[in-house]
Amino acid sequence: MKPHRLVWLLLPFTTALPIPYYLLKPPAPLDATPINLSTWVSLLPLYTPISSLSIPGTHDTMAYPKYGRKLPPTTQTQHNDLSIQLRKGIRYLDLRLQHHKDRFTLHHGKAYLHFDLPEVISIIEEFLKGDGKDETILVRIMCNNCHFSGKGGGDKGENGNTRTFAETMEWYRSGNPSTRNFFSNCVYQGKGIPMLGDSRGKIVVLQDFPSLELMFGINWNDRTMISLQDSWAVSGLKQAMKKINLILAFFYNVVQNIRHSINPTLTTITTTTTAITTNTTIAYTTISDLLPPLAINHLSASGVFWGPRTVSNHVYTKLYKWMMWDWDNGRGKPMGVVVGDYMTEAVARVIIEKNFLKGGAGEGLAEKVDFRWGYWNEGYKQEKEGIKITGAQRVQGKT
Repeated sequence: MKPHRLVWLLLPFTTALPIPYYLLKPPAPLDATPINLSTWVSLLPLYTPISSLSIPGTHDTMAYPKYGRKLPPTTQTQHNDLSIQLRKGIRYLDLRLQHHKDRFTLHHGKAYLHFDLPEVISIIEEFLKGDGKDETILVRIMCNNCHFSGKGGGDKGENGNTRTFAETMEWYRSGNPSTRNFFSNCVYQGKGIPMLGDSRGKIVVLQDFPSLELMFGINWNDRTMISLQDSWAVSGLKQAMKKINLILAFFYNVVQNIRHSINPTLTTITTTTTAITTNTTIAYTTISDLLPPLAINHLSASGVFWGPRTVSNHVYTKLYKWMMWDWDNGRGKPMGVVVGDYMTEAVARVIIEKNFLKGGAGEGLAEKVDFRWGYWNEGYKQEKEGIKITGAQRVQGKT
């Protein structure tokens, strides 16, 4: 036998290649079922910091057609309404509030989305009172026009406002009869990164608007609390590829280096909660400072010629299988918050199921879960779930 042929025969036995984790994982039991996306957070341990999860989110959450209204291609960022997004497992929302005549309406840039804040709150509240009673939802609340001045500005004396943005927010929080109960009962009242045990059935606000003091749990601009990748300008294929590289660099250089070694006991949670409610000398921030920061990686971007739909199709085509396998060899290493445009159930499910694989916060809790990723290989191409049914949905059934 010629020497070079012998080398090729022996190569499989002499080359140590890592075996993908998903090939080693035993098949799911016959009675296994996919994770219920409406209640996935409730399955995780109470002592889990929200920053140690893999969380799917939507960019410009409310930028979808309301009651059949059409939005410009550069404005629309989602195809599912908020109620469906929540049922599909989305646990990070991005709300852009326009301050106009002492009221908040939802905008994407200069485009009015035909929602006001009480409408959005009622949808979230309905979910939290139903399937989501034990869920936790991260909500970025951003002032859409505070960086403007004059007629379109969001400050006091501008745009018909007699109050500052923060004063109007305080009115919604404690003065408006239609919203004050929500802010009292359904909003996490602590400061810093919470445990799931402290935020069950609540939203955790990421405050992205000016105020004299922090009104809600996490300051969006505090880089000790939040690590962020949000490069969004794309005008062609070259910039789209650069965006892909920025997403990957953030995963590898930031998310992968976040340590998730904190594993407090239930006793710690009880002590922490007591510290918040009784104002004792045990400071909540002592625990929060030890927790990993919240890593938020935006897959979203757009430009004049490349709108959100075009960019999202490009990004999901390039990264969908990478998120499944290549990120962590098919395991459950936390991905942080992954925010996208036109977020489909297929993409959300891959991110969510990371929490229940080896290395995830819920490892071992879902022994009878059928991780049917193979059926969702083209799932990111769905135009509108529930209308256009893919092969994946025929296998798993519509949810």
